[in-house]
Amino acid sequence: MKRLAFLAGAVCVCSAQTTAPLLSFEAVDIQSVSAFARKVASPVIIGNRYEYRSPNMVDLIATAYNVPAEKVLDGPLWVEYDRYDVIARIPPNTSPERVREMLQTVLVTRFGLVTRQETRLLNTVALVAGKKLQMKPTDGSPAGCKRSMTGTSEETAEFQVDCHDLTTGALAEQLLTFPGGGLLTPMTVQETGADRTLTREPILDRTELTGGWDFTFKLPMAGSNLPGTLPAALEKQLGLKLEPAQASFPVLVIVKVNRSATPNSARDVVSLAVTPEFEVARIKRFDSSNTTGLRVLGLRFPPGGRGSQITITGVPLGYLITQAWNLPPDKLVGGPKWLDNDRWEITAKLPEDPKTGAPIVTAPDGVWPMVRTLLTERFKLTTHFEQREVTAYKLVAVKPKLNPADPNRRSKCFDGPEANGKDPRKANPMLTRLVSCHNLTMDQFAVLIETFSWGYFADPVVNATNLEGTWDATLNFSPWNMIEGKGAPGSFVNGVRQGGGMRPPGDAGTDAAAPSGALSIFDAMEKQLGLKLEPMKRTVQVMVIDHVEQNPTEN
Repeated sequence: MKRLAFLAGAVCVCSAQTTAPLLSFEAVDIQSVSAFARKVASPVIIGNRYEYRSPNMVDLIATAYNVPAEKVLDGPLWVEYDRYDVIARIPPNTSPERVREMLQTVLVTRFGLVTRQETRLLNTVALVAGKKLQMKPTDGSPAGCKRSMTGTSEETAEFQVDCHDLTTGALAEQLLTFPGGGLLTPMTVQETGADRTLTREPILDRTELTGGWDFTFKLPMAGSNLPGTLPAALEKQLGLKLEPAQASFPVLVIVKVNRSATPNSARDVVSLAVTPEFEVARIKRFDSSNTTGLRVLGLRFPPGGRGSQITITGVPLGYLITQAWNLPPDKLVGGPKWLDNDRWEITAKLPEDPKTGAPIVTAPDGVWPMVRTLLTERFKLTTHFEQREVTAYKLVAVKPKLNPADPNRRSKCFDGPEANGKDPRKANPMLTRLVSCHNLTMDQFAVLIETFSWGYFADPVVNATNLEGTWDATLNFSPWNMIEGKGAPGSFVNGVRQGGGMRPPGDAGTDAAAPSGALSIFDAMEKQLGLKLEPMKRTVQVMVIDHVEQNPTEN
């Protein structure tokens, strides 16, 4: 596995003081965005435009210095909570390494970043021997493993591996490639040149077993993607266990960083602004009978960023309006019934940089304002905003079971178990959502509920707990569609808006439609944290459709 080129125990403070000239973007615009904005996994480069949408400071540092985010340590509490948009222009044909250096310059000069390289003990996973070993010492057969799949359906499909003369160290490496192995350790992203490699942290071999071993291991594919399935089968069939462990790893320590960037240059902001209008756009009704080739519904950029033509395929006008105005579906009011039934196909040419000919828009955030202009002109769409009362939710304290936070831990919520590895999903696989939160105020926690609930709410939850200080919490529940068997409130299913936008107050906590063992976020919040989500009336801004034509003007 690739490792950071750090010397064990070496200490290097990296700051703005350097003898070599700093590589810089030609122009850069940095904006603070909402803490619960939709996060993009990695930056996008097309032509001479660089866009990194909604990373936190740890993401920015990990990307700039090409290290795993899990190995960016310390720093202020907000580094995993606050988010930013970074839009920049780079010279044509700039290598990924040079772009990362430019991002380093931004962090050092605009955020005052200072870092240090160290070696520290971090949490990982180890393979250990159980009380009753089920493997046999090798019988001298040729070394190697043979994999196969059996079964005639999804329900009966089974993964099988037959191994001879395999060491436990080699088995630890192979486990990551077994079904469900991707859940065992964190993923590491490494970039070299134009190559982007995804690997996972290794599983340590601490079995203290020597020599080669023969065994056959089987794993049903049904449920193999649930946490605990692979470890349980491993212990039962081979007598080996996976346990939390610690090992020394090279890390990057945040010594100092400012929460806000220095002000943008007005000239940079203007030069990076995108004119919200397509150069050319063609609109036609979507032909659902045409099944030739691959029909990708929704917004699609050219493969690999080649060319300036984008397509929006098979979606209704209601969906386009909510995306163009960045609205939750339940905040769009009025309009004829066909708004959510008639489907459209749009082919459009993006504006290009006059110097390079490359498109100056590389992400959906830049396309949707152009769609707004298109809908207004071609469908004669007129709207207005007004305040209306809706049903929302507030968080109240009943019998709080929260843990006071360690004030030195970063403020964040993340998917998965705590560092101790204890995963309640092993006991009840129906509770597939596991969220762990550290060092959050109740105001922060309430706002993030909308994001990590995955569709239960269409608006941020209001904090009414009256709890002061910061807290740690772990919440384990079933997703909305498992409880209700339908689309989440205020969402689109197959392009159709789901009504209401909020779960009806009378249904809160009702599991009648849920399969056995499922638990709604309402019930989980009360049983596990001693908090309750109660309905309330709240005034919010909605967009009202005044007029829209069913047929667009001619192309």
